[in-house]
Amino acid sequence: MKMTADSACRSLWDASPRGRLAAARALTPIELGDLSQRFLTGCPRGTWPYGCSTAINPWIVFLGPSPGASPAPGDPNYITRIGHPPTAGTPPASMVYHDPRGYFDRLRELTVAVLRADGGADFSETEALALSGMMNLDSGASGKAQKVTLDRAFARWALDVSVRCLRPRYVVGVGLGGFVQQAEHRWLLEAIGAYVGNAFHPARPHQEKVFEGYPDKRYLFRAWHVTNGSLGPQHFILFPQHPSRAPMTSPRVWTAAVHEFVRFVASL
Repeated sequence: MKMTADSACRSLWDASPRGRLAAARALTPIELGDLSQRFLTGCPRGTWPYGCSTAINPWIVFLGPSPGASPAPGDPNYITRIGHPPTAGTPPASMVYHDPRGYFDRLRELTVAVLRADGGADFSETEALALSGMMNLDSGASGKAQKVTLDRAFARWALDVSVRCLRPRYVVGVGLGGFVQQAEHRWLLEAIGAYVGNAFHPARPHQEKVFEGYPDKRYLFRAWHVTNGSLGPQHFILFPQHPSRAPMTSPRVWTAAVHEFVRFVASL
């Protein structure tokens, strides 16, 4: 399966956030539909899946085990589970969602900080979110990663789209560090290894930094450089802890995590 854009669309994956945003805004609805359909190749669902809500050319993509079980009050789509195809130049549905646990509030804060650091302080929140995405290895509703049962074909599709098709500068794993080491999910070590150029294991990153904002426990920012040919710099990063779990639920700790993440990625 070869999932690459036509040369006319290559500017979508510009080396700068501003370049990507301008290219996305210039994309026609037909071009966006064609690319979205091309990226859907290999997905067992047949239509764009629930839990995989992203811009077509994000600068940063968050990758989790599953969409979780924390719907906004009265959200009917939590039951119907209709997916949203990629957006171009506007924020995807996931990144403007308001869940009761504040998960997406934290992702928004992190996204804006990263885009302003990489693209300029004048990036508005809306512009920053238009270059973001939330992908998951499963489309079910499980609030606990240990209860997620993966469809391998779906997970491989989601991983490939997150890295090779969307081509973000950063793929940020949230809640994946322990997940990929569970016996039933260890095959993901090899699957992720195909992108980082060698055997992947959370304990052996290419680069790491201790999270200083919570000295009570040793948490790490961990990064791997993606082997991607001519696609430009790309990094697979494991966040120290899931944004919806302690100590990240503390506003003080989360603010520190955002600042340290921005400094960490600047060093990659």
